[in-house]
Amino acid sequence: MPRPHAEIDADLTRWTDIAGRIGKAIEGLTQDPAFLRLKAQARLGGLTGATTARAQAAVNAAEQLWTLYLSLDKQLAEAAELRRSNNPFGREERFEKIDAILTGPSVALPSEPLGLAEMTLTGAPDRPVRFAEVSSAMQAAFNGARDTVLAAGRAWAQTGDLAALGDQVRALKIEADALGGARPPALSQASSQIAAALTNLDSDPIGADDARAQVAALIGKANEALVSARADLTQAKAFLAQADARLADLAALVARAAGLRADRIAKISNPAPSGSLPADPTDELRTWLSTLAKTVAAGRPHAALVGSRSWTAQAERCVAELDGIAQEDKRLLDVRDDLRGRFSALSAKARARAAEGRLNAETATLFKQTQALLFGAASPLPEAVSLLRRCETL
Repeated sequence: MPRPHAEIDADLTRWTDIAGRIGKAIEGLTQDPAFLRLKAQARLGGLTGATTARAQAAVNAAEQLWTLYLSLDKQLAEAAELRRSNNPFGREERFEKIDAILTGPSVALPSEPLGLAEMTLTGAPDRPVRFAEVSSAMQAAFNGARDTVLAAGRAWAQTGDLAALGDQVRALKIEADALGGARPPALSQASSQIAAALTNLDSDPIGADDARAQVAALIGKANEALVSARADLTQAKAFLAQADARLADLAALVARAAGLRADRIAKISNPAPSGSLPADPTDELRTWLSTLAKTVAAGRPHAALVGSRSWTAQAERCVAELDGIAQEDKRLLDVRDDLRGRFSALSAKARARAAEGRLNAETATLFKQTQALLFGAASPLPEAVSLLRRCETL
């Protein structure tokens, strides 16, 4: 069933509009400065690397785009000429021809993909296709050529991007040296690609544009490789800061342990300490810590972290030993204080009994002996405990 005339007219208007926009797009592509530069250098043999094939493909695609556009425009012009006729005779036949042009295979399309193969002497026969199919083929050819032109233009216009990437590579090399580890291999690869891209920028802009993305990926890879080294440096600095605080705490513990030991010796004669206080470990640990700090400053944070584990273990052993001694001495001093408190309470009761004449001589003597042990120069705690318990039973 024939299509309504209004529908055919609408299709003709739509495709005429599309063809106009296609012509402007092709003109914009082929008049772009980067396209003209690529075309001129391709003609003169001034292209190298990846740009050589892609530029030639873009030029071929542009030529074929014009050819297809002219074929499309020719068919639309024929349809428009048929539509302009006011002759009432043959009106239906003219609309049928217009419809056949718009919806049937009316444009010759090369059999080979655009820009991908050279034609042979005889070539393959063109095949007639519909407007939609030729438009799709032209879009694919245009996209490929446009991407090539944009990549070349971007590389020629943005040489500073490569320089900026070079700055990033140099900064990472400096950081890697400061961190004390080997430079990630990706950095030397990135430097080589940047140098080659800059050297061949005029003749191989596509290669330079590809290199930009490749170098960015290499920089990302190198950056990831430095993550552990950065973490080592952060941890090493944190250790140094914490170690200083630990040394201060250890020095305070040494002083506390020495004070408690002196107090115990002065106040308790029995039991005697099982051993003497260890030598002050802070000087040795401070010297060791200074060496680790120099190791970090020399760019060897990982080595410093390895040493920090031994330093920390040694410091913790010293703390545990001193704290154990201090706790034992304090426990005995607390026992003495507790015994003296209990005796003071009993003494108050004994004085009250003496005032009432109810304290015999034996009990008074026991209290004096107990007082002498607990409040004398140094108390024998076992004897004092024994006497105090006798006092508590009276």
